Amino acid sequence: MEQLIINESWKRCQQSGSSPTDAALDLRLTGKELHDLLERNEPLLKHLRPVFEQIQRTVHDREYLAAVVNAEGFILSRAGGIRIRQIDERLEVGTNWSEENKGTNAMGVVLHERKSALIHGDHHFYEENHVLTCAASPLYDADGVFCGAVNISTTKENYHPLLLSWTKAVADSVHSKMTAEKLKQERPVMLESPPGKNNPENLYTFQNIAGSCENITAVKKLAKRAALTDYPVIIYGESGTGKELLAQSIHSGGDRAERIFVPLNCSALPESLIESELFGYEKGAFTGASQRGKAGKFEAADGGTIFLDEVGDLSLKAQSALLRVLQEKTITRIGGYKQISVNVRILSATNKNLRTEIAAGRFREDLYYRLKGIYLTMPPLRNRSDICEIAEFLLKKMESNSRILSEEAKAKLMHYSWPGNIRELESVLMQGSFLSEGKRIEAEAIQFEEEYEIKRSPVLSLEEAESETIRHALEAVDGNISKAAERLHVGRNTLYSKLKKYDISY
Repeated sequence: MEQLIINESWKRCQQSGSSPTDAALDLRLTGKELHDLLERNEPLLKHLRPVFEQIQRTVHDREYLAAVVNAEGFILSRAGGIRIRQIDERLEVGTNWSEENKGTNAMGVVLHERKSALIHGDHHFYEENHVLTCAASPLYDADGVFCGAVNISTTKENYHPLLLSWTKAVADSVHSKMTAEKLKQERPVMLESPPGKNNPENLYTFQNIAGSCENITAVKKLAKRAALTDYPVIIYGESGTGKELLAQSIHSGGDRAERIFVPLNCSALPESLIESELFGYEKGAFTGASQRGKAGKFEAADGGTIFLDEVGDLSLKAQSALLRVLQEKTITRIGGYKQISVNVRILSATNKNLRTEIAAGRFREDLYYRLKGIYLTMPPLRNRSDICEIAEFLLKKMESNSRILSEEAKAKLMHYSWPGNIRELESVLMQGSFLSEGKRIEAEAIQFEEEYEIKRSPVLSLEEAESETIRHALEAVDGNISKAAERLHVGRNTLYSKLKKYDISY
């Protein structure tokens, strides 16, 4: 299939009158045209930046260049570099890599075929690109509309078998970020399906919760029992421990499994929209209201489960509105008069201690007792003995032909504190898999963010450190010797002596 796609691309290039020995067309935007292009694509770029920042850290000392092109083939952003000046210049932001300009190449093929593609060496149409290996995957926005491609290029000698998988992972990550934002902003519209309709999403089940550690098996055992009841549940846990995974599993394991599961991100609920989000509104209820009206979260979740994620972040006004629904089990749309009965199960999650929040006056005690029928706590990864088991589970999810961890790599995973929990583990494994040449992931491929920061900050000698400290102190007080000496806890004469020693002007 891949060779067929390449052959078809070559045919298109030849039919256009081009020859492999020709120079590829160099179409690029600069100045205002480039500025306007980036501005138009800002909704995509804002979700792409954190992903590309991570890629930049990963490839900062390697010959890989990641780029994203829009549907017309213009490069919108890039990270890393191949370290061959002529090639890096051809891959600058604003250059166009459509098939019409650059011949057969991964980005151009994806734009034409809407399928992932790997173009290696002389599979490129133009000879000037034969030094490259490029992999690209299609990128879709939150509505499923094709919006470009994610590409990773390197020299053909530096080819890695996971290049294509990496581009797919990046494309999926950006798509997920765009989808998550749309869900936050437009959830009422998306949930206007009739009450009781089966959730269209594929929800997690208890089988998706990996690990055999006593800490997690105990939680799973209690959660399975909780799933068979209709009691409200609070799930405590640090960020990244899998609170929503557990919430979805409880829903999937209970009597409401065939009904809808409605997640509500409480930290993203603006005060001005609280009541319309929770209760919905009738047509014409306020300026800008839809002429059709909209169902709120509780009405949409009728018969199913509503998941209040980060419930500890709700404002007091939102807590009052939520309490009213839980007490009365009815809602009235804004602008309406009819009371609508709602039958929903309440699951909630937070990384805050709600008793502490109550004592501080930030959380209503009466709401707390409405939410707290059963409480479960997801253990942080650092307190689990099955880290390697989870890692192997995640590796199998990432790759069909999964890699294995060396004993040294496992030891490194076990001795790390995991502040980002399972979410961080997945990120570390993705990078480790990419950096590994063979089937085994060695310890040196397991890298943590703070390790990168340490590598980027060379150790200074004592004299270098002293000189830098003096310079910073002087800058902070605009060169005032008395104030600088006070900051450094030394006498003025001592400071003058150091200034002379390090030839520091002031």
